Amino acid sequence: MSDPTSQLTPNILEETVQVMNLSSLELSMHEINVLKKGLGFCPSSKPDYTNIHVDLFKFIRNLKLKKFFHNKPDTHKTTHTTLPTCNQTIGDLQDIHMVLSLDNTSSQPPSFDELLVELNIIPNLDVNSGLRPNSMFVPTLPPDNHIDVFYQAVSTELYNLEDKKRMSTHRPSNNLNADELRALHKLSMCPDIVIREADKGGNVVVMNRSDYVAEIDRQLNDTQAYSLLPSNPLPNITNMIRKKLAFWKNHCLLTDLEHRFLYIEAPRAPCIYILPKVHKPGGFPPGRPIISGIGSPTEHISEYIDSFLQPLVHNLPSYIQDTRDLLCQLEDIDWSEDFMFVCLDVSSLYTSIPLERGLEMLQRTLSTRDATLHDHTRMLLDLTRLVL
Repeated sequence: MSDPTSQLTPNILEETVQVMNLSSLELSMHEINVLKKGLGFCPSSKPDYTNIHVDLFKFIRNLKLKKFFHNKPDTHKTTHTTLPTCNQTIGDLQDIHMVLSLDNTSSQPPSFDELLVELNIIPNLDVNSGLRPNSMFVPTLPPDNHIDVFYQAVSTELYNLEDKKRMSTHRPSNNLNADELRALHKLSMCPDIVIREADKGGNVVVMNRSDYVAEIDRQLNDTQAYSLLPSNPLPNITNMIRKKLAFWKNHCLLTDLEHRFLYIEAPRAPCIYILPKVHKPGGFPPGRPIISGIGSPTEHISEYIDSFLQPLVHNLPSYIQDTRDLLCQLEDIDWSEDFMFVCLDVSSLYTSIPLERGLEMLQRTLSTRDATLHDHTRMLLDLTRLVL
């Protein structure tokens, strides 16, 4: 049997974005051409020199970090480390810091926490998520080092280029013509339409805002899946998360770095939006609900839980990664004439899963890990209940 996936990539690359207008607005040819470029298309814009300088600084910082920690011991490669345990005193930690910075004679030594971040030294835990807050440590190198000389040279060139662009009368080229620019501006200023990517296929869908809002209201009014809250629960949820994380940190199941990463100081409430299922037959297409949890109280907790669940999911016998993986698995099946393909579609899958039953199955799966991770399993179940 030939490789069933060998022809997938050329066919996908030949596809073009289609525009589906479900709104009452009549789109002009130029508006359609702009939308056909896809929602990921970036119109030309003036160089943002502030961001360029920020990116340059980040690049230089990475170079300095690599140079600063080049000869440090590779403690992050060990599975278990004795530095430090939860029962060690502050004096012990200071002694460790002093030992680690003995060879740092040419610059200000970093704090102990910064060394932990950069060297990935994790307190006495059998599991390590690797999650941590962004480090702000910038090593100070000896004067006239090559990295700082390079930084100064590039910065000077950028400032000179910025001055030349400011005084130049030459108009930069644009990847949209004048008609397309006007069409893009008109679409962005129209309050009566919503433009979304289709749930499948990557096509662009234009909808009446009233139809879009009505579909979201229809889904949120399903009392079996959602309930109306009498008040904003954000303060109570944030306080509960703070107490939970402090509890598990005090029980030595979260490192200080993980604790700082997981707790979000000023969270926002998650937002819902929908992707139209234009492949479904009928009138106005139903929408696939997406909850944007960026900045929400449990965003980082969800990432932490996912880091431990993903490897377990990949080991399930029923796991299929994507279409290519499915085709590869089908190729290994000794097909019989009495076999048939069956496709099942579950309506509102995630909101249909009973909470307690889901947690029970999660506990059963986590129990397959090493017996020494019993307390860590308890914490994962507790945090999962918090997220759900």
